[in-house]
Amino acid sequence: MSSIKLPFYQTIRFKLTLFYSFVLFLFSSVIVLSLNLYMNDYLQNDPSLNDRIMFIIPRPRNDLFNQLTLEDKLFIRQQRLNDLQQMQELSILLLAPIAITSFVLGYIVSGRFLEPITKLNTEIDQMTDTTIGKTIPVEIQDEVGSLVQSFNKLSLRLKDSFEAQKRFVQDASHEIKTPLTVIQTNLDTVLDDPKATKEELSTAIEQALLAVKHLRKLTDYLLTLTMPSQRSLKKVNVSKITESQIELLKSYAQEYNVRLTQDVEEDLYIKGDSYALEQAIKNVIENAIKYSSEHKDATVIIHAKQENNSVIMTIHDNGKGIPAETLPKIFERFYRVDKSRNSKTGGFGLGLAITKKIVTEHSGTIGAKSEPGNTVFTLTFPAFDEKN
Repeated sequence: MSSIKLPFYQTIRFKLTLFYSFVLFLFSSVIVLSLNLYMNDYLQNDPSLNDRIMFIIPRPRNDLFNQLTLEDKLFIRQQRLNDLQQMQELSILLLAPIAITSFVLGYIVSGRFLEPITKLNTEIDQMTDTTIGKTIPVEIQDEVGSLVQSFNKLSLRLKDSFEAQKRFVQDASHEIKTPLTVIQTNLDTVLDDPKATKEELSTAIEQALLAVKHLRKLTDYLLTLTMPSQRSLKKVNVSKITESQIELLKSYAQEYNVRLTQDVEEDLYIKGDSYALEQAIKNVIENAIKYSSEHKDATVIIHAKQENNSVIMTIHDNGKGIPAETLPKIFERFYRVDKSRNSKTGGFGLGLAITKKIVTEHSGTIGAKSEPGNTVFTLTFPAFDEKN
C-alpha cells in the first residue's frame, strides 16, 4: 500500500517555504521602505539643506542653490520630486519580483533541508517483509539525522521481530503437526479396519488421547507466551511460593535421582501474581533437575535472599552445563539445548521462554551462567515497597 499523497499546500515543504519567503520578503520590504523614507526626506528638501547622504557620508553644503533664480529653483525641485515618484513606483514594482524570488529560494532551501525526510518517507513507503532491516545512511548529524538513526534502529528491531515470529510459527507448526499425525494415523487405522479388536481400538484411542493432551498443553503454553498480561499484582511471599514448589518437585527429582536442597530466607516479599510466580520458579527448578540427572551425585540447590531493594533467587545444578555458544539462546521459544531430546522427553522448549516473560512482567530479570558441573540461574525481583 502506497503512502497517502497530501495536497501540495498541506505539505511541510510548502509551509516552510511560506514561512521562509515571508521572512525574506518582510526583511526586503523593510529595507525598501527604509530607503524610501530616507529618500523621500532627502529629495523633498532643497540641496542646500542636506548635509549628509544616507546618514553616514558627509557632503559639502551647496550654497550655489541659493544663488539660483526662483524659476531654476522650482525646476530643480520639480525634477527631484519626479525622481522621488519614479523611485517609489520602482520600489512598488520590485515587491513582486522580491516575493517570487523569496518563494523560489524558500522552496529550494526547504527542499534541501527536507531531503533526508523525503528519503526516509520513500524507504518506509517501499518497505516490505523482504526489505525490513534496510538502513539509510546518515549524512548530517542533526535532528533529521537523529530521526534517520532512530528509523534504522527500528528497522533492525522489526527485522529481528519478524524473523523471530517466522521461527515461532515454523516451530509451533512442527510441534502441532506431530500429535495431529498421531491422532490421524490411529483413527485412520481403526476406521479402515472393520475387524479391529477391542484392545486395538482401546490402544488407538489412548494414543490419540495422549496426543490431544499434548496439544492441549502446547496450546496453554502458546497462550501464556502470546497473550498480553492481565495480572493483578499484589504483595506475595516468595519464600512460601519457592518452598511449596520445591516440595511439589521432590517426587519428580527422585525419579531423576536428583537431590534437592534449599537455603531460602523467610518472608521475602515482592509485588506479583502467585500463580505466575509458581509457574516461573517451577520451570527453572524442573529444568535444572532434568539437565543434572546424568551426574552420579546430581544436586540442585535453591537459594533465595534479599539484598538491598532486591529479592534474588539462584538455582544451582551440577549437570553437564550449557555450551557457551547456546547460552544466549536458551530463553528463545522452542529452543532446546539438547537436540536429542524430543517433545516427549524434553518438553516443548518453551519453559524458559515462559519464565522470562513472567519475570519481565514482574519488573525482574533472569540470567544464566554455565560451565561443566556448575550451572546457575539467577532471578532478581524488586522487593515489595509499602510506599508503592
